[in-house]
Amino acid sequence: MKRCLLEPCAVFAVVMCALFTLGVGVRRHVVAAQTVGRSRPLPFTLESALHFRRVEMLYNGRSLPSVDTAVQYPEGVVTWASDTIGAEYGLAGLSHLFPPHVPLEERVRWISVLWFCLGIPLMAIWVQRRTGSRAGGWVAALYYAVGLGAVIRSTGQEIMRENFALPFLLAHLAADAEAAVAVHARRRHWAVAGSAVALTAALLCWDLIQFYLMMWTLIRLAVWFRRPVPLGDPVLLRWWVPLGVALLAAQAHPYYRAHGLLLSPTAVATGAMVLTLVAARLCGGPAATPPRTTVGLAVLAALALVLGQGGYHESYGHFGELLIAKIRFLNRKPDDPARLTFAQRMLWTPALHSATWRTIIRLFPFSWGLTLLVCGMYIVERLKKRSLPVASGNTFFYLVASFTLFVLFVRFHVYWAIFVAGVLGWSLALAERWSGRARGAWALVLAVALAGETAFTIRGARWWGRWDAPYERLEELAEWLKIYAAPAPVLANFGVSAFVLARGECPILLHPKFETRAIRDRVEKYGRELFTGTEESFRDWAESHGARYYVHAMGEFSPWMPEYQMRYMVNALYPPPTAPARLFEFRPRVLRKFVWEWGNSKYRVFRIVTRADEADAAGYAARAESALQEGRLDDAEVLAVHAGRLYPGEERALRVLRHVVALREAGFGRSEQEGGP
Repeated sequence: MKRCLLEPCAVFAVVMCALFTLGVGVRRHVVAAQTVGRSRPLPFTLESALHFRRVEMLYNGRSLPSVDTAVQYPEGVVTWASDTIGAEYGLAGLSHLFPPHVPLEERVRWISVLWFCLGIPLMAIWVQRRTGSRAGGWVAALYYAVGLGAVIRSTGQEIMRENFALPFLLAHLAADAEAAVAVHARRRHWAVAGSAVALTAALLCWDLIQFYLMMWTLIRLAVWFRRPVPLGDPVLLRWWVPLGVALLAAQAHPYYRAHGLLLSPTAVATGAMVLTLVAARLCGGPAATPPRTTVGLAVLAALALVLGQGGYHESYGHFGELLIAKIRFLNRKPDDPARLTFAQRMLWTPALHSATWRTIIRLFPFSWGLTLLVCGMYIVERLKKRSLPVASGNTFFYLVASFTLFVLFVRFHVYWAIFVAGVLGWSLALAERWSGRARGAWALVLAVALAGETAFTIRGARWWGRWDAPYERLEELAEWLKIYAAPAPVLANFGVSAFVLARGECPILLHPKFETRAIRDRVEKYGRELFTGTEESFRDWAESHGARYYVHAMGEFSPWMPEYQMRYMVNALYPPPTAPARLFEFRPRVLRKFVWEWGNSKYRVFRIVTRADEADAAGYAARAESALQEGRLDDAEVLAVHAGRLYPGEERALRVLRHVVALREAGFGRSEQEGGP
């Protein structure tokens, strides 16, 4: 008897280990395809370069600064309030388990992939407990292991915070499913506790878990208003405890305190529901939920508070602006930038651009059609009023809501990938009720689709990473900055600033995390000065923030996709001829406030001529004039050259050099006296 009980568990464990290994192998295959021809590990770029910098600091035994002045120089950012810090400690600690010869970048990539793939068996457990079908769980896990929608951002090529949060989210879903089917109260309570802990951990890893919390709350509110739920019903425990614990625990994190999490619509609606429950209990009211009108008034009053100016609105209000613009323009970015605000233009870029049919088919080549078919099955079953697996409606609501957000913001395809996998597993559970021939036919359809997804992911591995990232040119830039510029502050755009800090070891003026009002204002001012200002005004703005070097990324005037370029962001598609951007791009030698120090095919580094440099250059020019008048030609030449290097626009130094050349051509010899500055 004991052997009979252990055999199914052993089979399940073996299958899950196989799927876990398959998921890891597919993702490592994608990363390997990006490294062909390279002798060094791929560096982290964009915002993940900042994440890696923190991991590297912790790995080397340093603590994270409370205020990081190297980011958004000179005032810096409050480290714990600027990001959901936490996963860095796990990455740094686990990195010590690897052999010494393995580069830290590769250690972090392996840990990221292994951790994300823990979600594969959790996916199987969630679907199995929800549907009662072990085979359905296997199908869901297999899709999550190989489907491109689940693979493309989880390879570890870049550090993505969602990759640490999603396994926790799946653990929450699995625990919640267990709580829904548990018969014994003790087991149900343990499942609810596990659900709460996992949901909290997910929220602490990634702030956009708030989208799932919002969906969770909407489902509960819909049920709340539709039918009474007795106050003693265990379902209320499963509904509100995980959500309340997650919100309250996250509020202890400095990031969520700074962003006003408790004033979010989700938190306020949850609080209103819980308060009305408590009020009904204290007042000895009916054994059901309070009257709908009371609840509705409480929610509306609370939401009215949220609409005011608060920390949450300050941090996330620009996403609301973008959503309004996408609805207004039917999810199509207008060619005329004047029709959008700066925040809307700046945010409507990867990964928050809109999904097209091409995007959907590319990320979900087979599963999108299958998902439509399964939705049709669900509708038919509902119309026929047949019994369905537990909470099927919730799963399909998550599917539709996540698809809607995916269409509006491509980055949220990570949610749709989860619920597509869940729905495919649900479909096999439903097929188990059919006749043998129909069940076999549907299983064959799923098998062919999953084989197609696997082949599509593996064969196109070269294109699923950052294949277009200029890694070699970025590394050349960072190496030059590290040797010749560090630790001088650098002004660079979003695409390169994080790399400049992480690898070039230079403080940066622009924070890649476009979130707070201060960051948005600084970026807007930078763009306007670059494309609509003058060389001197751009220099004055950069100098006012302490910048000593400016890194210009070539391609600001590329005819391809101008809507994703900075000139579009600041409503200057056709800048004037005197715009600094035109000079940096096409006429760098005429610049006087910026000195071209180094460059490659993608990046140019300019030293900023500060007003102090101009004053020093004027002093050397005056000394050069005196030396010329005294006949010390060598001294005059050295002093004038030094003045010109400090400030190429110093006219007196140029006049001295012209006089020195003219005198030597006229027969005057070099002075025997050597001199210099």
